[in-house]
Amino acid sequence: MIAMLAFWWLALRPPLLFLLRGVEPFALMLASGGGASIAVEDSGDWSFRVPVEDVHQQDGKLVKVHSVEFTIPLEDVTLFTFSWPVFWAVMMAAPDLKANGRALLAGTAILAVVEPILLLMFVQIDTRAVLAQWHPENKTGLAAWLREYGTYLNNNVMPFLAPIALAVALHPGLRSLIAGSKLRERAGAAAAASRKGRG
Repeated sequence: MIAMLAFWWLALRPPLLFLLRGVEPFALMLASGGGASIAVEDSGDWSFRVPVEDVHQQDGKLVKVHSVEFTIPLEDVTLFTFSWPVFWAVMMAAPDLKANGRALLAGTAILAVVEPILLLMFVQIDTRAVLAQWHPENKTGLAAWLREYGTYLNNNVMPFLAPIALAVALHPGLRSLIAGSKLRERAGAAAAASRKGRG
């Protein structure tokens, strides 16, 4: 796992970011319309322009907004390439890798769909956060909590959980190992309870 993550950090990040950069505009346009765009800054950060329709008070006047713009730091975007090396590491450590080559390829392709969707969700949450700045009623309460919780799940849970869950779903050997481990735990617990009862 450590070797794969080091390889990802040193060699795989640029091509995976390039792949994400190529796919994400299509996901963004499908979700937000033709006015959406992405630009990569000189620093590597990603700038997003997302079409919205919003009316709010500013300096005592009604202001109409048709798009919002914001930047996501490169380190945050990089999170959405993390699932690939984790998935590959788990699959390579599992038994019978040669017999599960198709599962490895299928999981890699599935992540090429999942990761842009997760980044899209991050963009949508950030868009709602920008809009909330103009509507004080949305800065607190349930709406604010949902944004915070959604960001946490999307950025800090799914990039780590998705590749492991996918590997288990696609690799029969991993499922057998997990099922066998659970059976051994139950047998051990039953044996311990039996010895305690006799004692």
